[in-house]
Amino acid sequence: MKNKMPSRKYESISWLGKDREMISRKDVFDLTPADSKIEIQGMKESTQKNKDKWRFIPNTGEYLMLSGIKFTGKNALGIELTGRSFEVNFCGAADRDYQAENTSGNIHNNTAGSFEVAFFDKNDMKVENGTITQLPENKAVYEYRKTDGKDAASFLVNTSGKLIYSGGTGGGPVKIGIRPVSSAQAYPGDDLLLQFKIKGSEEKIQTDKKDYIAVYDK
Repeated sequence: MKNKMPSRKYESISWLGKDREMISRKDVFDLTPADSKIEIQGMKESTQKNKDKWRFIPNTGEYLMLSGIKFTGKNALGIELTGRSFEVNFCGAADRDYQAENTSGNIHNNTAGSFEVAFFDKNDMKVENGTITQLPENKAVYEYRKTDGKDAASFLVNTSGKLIYSGGTGGGPVKIGIRPVSSAQAYPGDDLLLQFKIKGSEEKIQTDKKDYIAVYDK
């Protein structure tokens, strides 16, 4: 009969990393995102027939539809976190390249004080409506407020990193529509970078500059 190895329970394990710094097992398995990013893989007008990526918000009342929204996170050691169900909340947007000292035109600073935002389910039915509005104390930032519908601005991250609905919306991938609140408040050249937060954190995750969206005169 073979001898059995005695079982041992290790409370803490440490070893040297490639730069000879001490790394603990606790650090390696830390599931707290320390470095996160959001990218938007799909952008198109709501009436667009082809699948070309189109970042421009029409001033005619149609939504610019955003889909394939992907979260990537790494812990403090730079280890990518995959297959974890983080809860991510939509919190608003930033005015791309805002310059407080610039007071002429909207090349740098947006003219519109708010935009309409809507969330759609997997069947393209609207489940929540809201607005993003400039903060009086910081006009570079737009804050999201729900106006009606379900709590659809809260998402989970699936095993492939895509944002999916977390509650009462029928599930499925996140789809966000954005448009000016009215034709009178549609200013071609106004541009935005969407912002999100991980639940429990106050740090905002802003989409990369390559994923900016902007109003145009259709």
